[in-house]
Amino acid sequence: MYKLSKLLFEPKIARFAAILFMFYPISWYYSAVLLKENLMVILIIESLYNLVKLQIKFKFKLLIKLLFFIVVLFFFRSAVSILLIFVSIFTLFIQTQNKKWVINLLFAFLLIAGYWLFLQSTGKVEDYYEQYTEAEEFGETRLKHGSEINSYFEYAGAPIYLGISFFAPFPSIVKVPIEGGLPHNEYYYHVAGNFYWLILGFFSLIGLYQAIRYHRQLTVAIWSFVLGYQMILIQSVMFSSVRFSFPVKPFMLIMAAFGIYRLKNHKWFTFYLVITFFMVIGWNYIRLKRQGWMKIFVVTGRLGENLVYYKTLPIANLPVVDEVIVFCERPLTNFHKVRYITIPGWIFQIKFPFIRRIIRIIYEPVQLIYFAFKWKPFIINGVYTLPKGLNSLIASKLTSTKCIISVLGGKEEIEPRFFPQFFWKKINLWQLKSANAITTKGQNDVNYLLSLGLKNKKIFPFNGFIDTIRFFPQPFKDIDVILLVLFMN
Repeated sequence: MYKLSKLLFEPKIARFAAILFMFYPISWYYSAVLLKENLMVILIIESLYNLVKLQIKFKFKLLIKLLFFIVVLFFFRSAVSILLIFVSIFTLFIQTQNKKWVINLLFAFLLIAGYWLFLQSTGKVEDYYEQYTEAEEFGETRLKHGSEINSYFEYAGAPIYLGISFFAPFPSIVKVPIEGGLPHNEYYYHVAGNFYWLILGFFSLIGLYQAIRYHRQLTVAIWSFVLGYQMILIQSVMFSSVRFSFPVKPFMLIMAAFGIYRLKNHKWFTFYLVITFFMVIGWNYIRLKRQGWMKIFVVTGRLGENLVYYKTLPIANLPVVDEVIVFCERPLTNFHKVRYITIPGWIFQIKFPFIRRIIRIIYEPVQLIYFAFKWKPFIINGVYTLPKGLNSLIASKLTSTKCIISVLGGKEEIEPRFFPQFFWKKINLWQLKSANAITTKGQNDVNYLLSLGLKNKKIFPFNGFIDTIRFFPQPFKDIDVILLVLFMN
């Protein structure tokens, strides 16, 4: 990092930039725990270092080294690799000397041709293109997810994201459960690191402005990468992620060192700190708002108590779930965050079984749709395809809610024996294809559903909760540990 900065600025600025990065707490964290991020930073620095040297003097050896580092980066984060291709071409063509145009054209051709040959050699060009086209959909999904957590997300847009993304991520001064908790506590690194960055973010913005205005050609490799990476973060709505924003921070710290060196008047710094104070408070308000915001419907019908218990408890234990509403025949054992919606007793008092069944078939979906409109759940999970899965899908479509269908019986459930068999099979396939996700009991069921043309990415094995205490409360058991392993070829 020092060598790269020294090519662009005075040695004292380069030393200061290296010191700022050395004391950056998040760089400590990723040096000790997740080595991938710091390795990515090294590869990016090497790429930009060779690019700046190419900008000064064209050498074929530097071009090969640059292409090598960009190709290696593709296996870490493809978006960064592709961004560096554009940054490299833009950097060379921003030169205004006429005598360099031929060399720059040759450079661009060799770089693009070499990178294209590499992509072709992988045999997965179409897969990479599909991932690229899904990036916008991923960002829209994150925005929708955020608006479901907090209504203020609905008023946010590109200008707001562009304004706050440069200073993000913000320190989370409130402690909330972390999904998929890690064996280490990154919380303390992130709080210190984000406060550290918020202070330097002001000077980084000043340095970026000074570099673009007064040293545009010399520093183009740095500022074009910073702006390009920020646009990727905004497009994917990942600017609040500590991990995904980290690779660009070393280059922002270079700009911060330059900004501190060039800034003569600090009168705006106090105003900036006031603005960032409200940013931090707002971010932590959203974090707190996220706690307990989900309401989940689980439609179980006449399933037995044990099966309802095992399917529902893992959902109720999620920190983000506020309440699980179970639609079942009769009230079952109460446990934390679970409420039961049951069939009214007067239906069971009807003497004629046929009439009772008809009324129940009509009543159950109407009841589910009524409460779906009333409580607006985040997900409706229908356990078993007919009728609970079908009712859940209808309710989810009417209320614009996500739907999960849990398949318990495998082939026998999808291809029922009652007449007409082909009709009910088509109904089951339609609802499975229309659902947002499908859960099964195991890999055999997954393979069967794949053979019917269902997409692999929406099928998940999920057996439910295993309770070793409920039926064996004594402290000494024959089995001490239950290990569940999915064996795959």
